[in-house]
Amino acid sequence: MTQSKATRTIIDTHRHIFGPKLRQKFVENIGFDDSKPLPQANAGEMFFYRESVDVDYSMEIQRQSGVTSCVNSYGGEVETFAQQIIKANTIDTLKFLNDESFELRDRFPDEVACKRYCPVVVGPNGRIKPDWVMVNDRQERHPEGAYYLDWNEDGKRRRMSVGTDAAAAYKSRARKQKELDAIAVGLIVSNPIEDDSRLQIRSAIDDFLEEVQLTRQKKTWRGYRVSLGYFQESYDKCFLEEIERKDLLRFAAFLRDTKKLSPRTVHNTFADVLTFLQSQGMPKLIGKNDHPRFVELEVDIYEDDELSEFHAICLPYHSTLYDFFLMSGFREQEAMHVVWSNGRFNSKRHRDALEASIQLDSEGLQGA
Repeated sequence: MTQSKATRTIIDTHRHIFGPKLRQKFVENIGFDDSKPLPQANAGEMFFYRESVDVDYSMEIQRQSGVTSCVNSYGGEVETFAQQIIKANTIDTLKFLNDESFELRDRFPDEVACKRYCPVVVGPNGRIKPDWVMVNDRQERHPEGAYYLDWNEDGKRRRMSVGTDAAAAYKSRARKQKELDAIAVGLIVSNPIEDDSRLQIRSAIDDFLEEVQLTRQKKTWRGYRVSLGYFQESYDKCFLEEIERKDLLRFAAFLRDTKKLSPRTVHNTFADVLTFLQSQGMPKLIGKNDHPRFVELEVDIYEDDELSEFHAICLPYHSTLYDFFLMSGFREQEAMHVVWSNGRFNSKRHRDALEASIQLDSEGLQGA
């Protein structure tokens, strides 16, 4: 009797395989030319390799390399896929990518694996631990995922997305449980969770940030993203219309006591959230005295001897640049777009004329 040789299983847990639907999105939105040979690059210098966009070739390379199976993964790049490739919000993008992975698994059942649904990790207080799930009996953090409700109805398994916020998912699960309990005893549920048409905070924030990204500078978008991220972290309600004055006061306290932000930063972050709420048509929730306060710091004045020491260690370029800011009073954007021809050296209103000229040269860009 011969002893069979031991076989070794190799699983690649971080494969990037793009199926036909995602490949079509490359054609529609980022300049991939399906008629040209691979590899190729688009106008934005994004490279496309045959190993990724040609599924059949990719799987053949996997077999030749001795990999038994793979888990299709899009890493932490869901936000990039949403904004640049699929052109959808985060939740719809996750659905698109998950469906694409399952189609690939159905096509290559022995070579492609994907674990779409994992049980959430529940803390001692019974609440969902944000971003943590159980994978093979082990806790893992996956911030790129989304939450789903899973239940049986009329003998069929049902699933429904409830967003990416753990607190909102917890409340949705509680409401769904009450709905199912009511149906079980013969009651009629007039407003089940899936028919709720109220605007969810997460969706409103995604839409607002997308608009800011399209119309404002990148650093402005980043600032709003951080501020609204703090707001979601401090807030456990699901719908926009549920926000009250006390919620905003708690948010200010959260920034001050939990995040340990400076009074000026608390004020600015709070103002960003108020701007968001105003853009959503929310009524004014707080009074003038509710705004976080800060004390303007006294501006340091540099004396002539200090300036002389400063210029002594500067290169000529940096010394000239500093003098330009000092003597013109220009701000960052104004200085970035100034050219020699903008100068009106014989004008009595030199700065006003120069600013007006720069605004035209920078296509209306303001330095506010």
